[in-house]
Amino acid sequence: MKGGDKLYDNPGEGASAEITDRIYMARSLFRKAVQQGRSKRRGESYSVPYVEPLSDARTPLADFFNGLLNREPATSQPTQQLPLKGLYLVLDPTVRPDRPLPDLLREAAAHGVRLFQYRDKQATMRDAYAKALALRQAATDAGALLIVNDRCDLAMAVNADGVHLGQDDLPISYARRLMGPGKIIGLSTHNAAQVREAVTAQPDYVGFGPIFSTSTKADHDPVVGLEGLRAAR
Repeated sequence: MKGGDKLYDNPGEGASAEITDRIYMARSLFRKAVQQGRSKRRGESYSVPYVEPLSDARTPLADFFNGLLNREPATSQPTQQLPLKGLYLVLDPTVRPDRPLPDLLREAAAHGVRLFQYRDKQATMRDAYAKALALRQAATDAGALLIVNDRCDLAMAVNADGVHLGQDDLPISYARRLMGPGKIIGLSTHNAAQVREAVTAQPDYVGFGPIFSTSTKADHDPVVGLEGLRAAR
């Protein structure tokens, strides 16, 4: 998981040894799943993710994760039939901490925006769930689509319309199995090689950039400019 995910990166003071073991096992299994997906995309050999138990017996969590990665694809209800076009607004509480995100969504929707992404790199899973749930309701009321950044589990928990993945997130094939064919899966790309890989992976849409310098994301990839965009097309 990424550094902002406090639930997995830092169990917190007072957590029992068994809970701590399970959290770190989950993180290790997740990373192995990502590595497996990358190896598969490159045509390399790979094995089913497995981590030796950290406690005295193999825990149900390890069985759960291995079973999850090898289960039959999920089924899901098709998302709203809205075109993926027009302005795509990213809702990030660090950009406008003075405004509730549902208010921003409703205001933008009133001016015609129909595609939103919830991105929050700092929130705990509990806080992110509460915010995403409120945004899910606001988007439904406005007849708009809501995409969740990075996290399939959060997207599934609030029945979001889809998930937007980065290059270091869960591979698209696994995300599709988890979320089902009726959900939208987007992918960030930053160079022409990643765009070519994305064509093979078949996300529903591809983001490319950054085209220009931005202050809304501190850890963004190098700016590619319009020339980079032309090369990727």
